[in-house]
Amino acid sequence: MTRIHIISAPTRPKPQAGDRRITKKHGLQIRVQCMAVWCRRPVSRLVSNGRPVFSRVKPEHLEFWDRHHLTPEERERFFPEVVHGCGHMQGRGAA
Repeated sequence: MTRIHIISAPTRPKPQAGDRRITKKHGLQIRVQCMAVWCRRPVSRLVSNGRPVFSRVKPEHLEFWDRHHLTPEERERFFPEVVHGCGHMQGRGAA
């Protein structure tokens, strides 16, 4: 008697935000969901026919709301001023 195995799992993983790819032409790219922006502030996420719209972005062009997809080493490499902060109230003897 032969057994028939039925597998319902997808053959490849579903694409998600934060997925990475490396191409010869563009280098490292990260998949992020597109945002509607007004005055440099995210207003909403773009959707087409009820499905989110994604794009691929180079790490140095990521907006601040998508930088959580980077590793700590990449954050320090691409955005050093943000990692170290502005030093607010350091050395001023704040009460």
